[in-house]
Amino acid sequence: HDNTNNSNNKRNKLTEKSGEAKNDNRSIIECPGMTDVIFRLGKSYLFHPGNIMFRDIVESKYEEHDNAKTQEEKVNITWWIIDEVLQRRNGRFLVWENQGGWW
Repeated sequence: HDNTNNSNNKRNKLTEKSGEAKNDNRSIIECPGMTDVIFRLGKSYLFHPGNIMFRDIVESKYEEHDNAKTQEEKVNITWWIIDEVLQRRNGRFLVWENQGGWW
């Protein structure tokens, strides 16, 4: 039973759903949504609603992750958090592109 393969399959499905599929069909985001988690230098982005939501989700799973007995359990919790943002909250993970000036 190969747990690494299972994690990789789930990761591939999630990245395809988040617009980061292998064919690189990413689009320019003019304005991040309220449930988007944004990555950019600076402290002002800490207060973006999506980043606050993300921190709340991570905090809600902290104890469960801390008490997990195996690496597989920890990985599954991590992927649950990502799935929560992408699927159930309809959010995205956005990284600022300095050269283009877009997400």
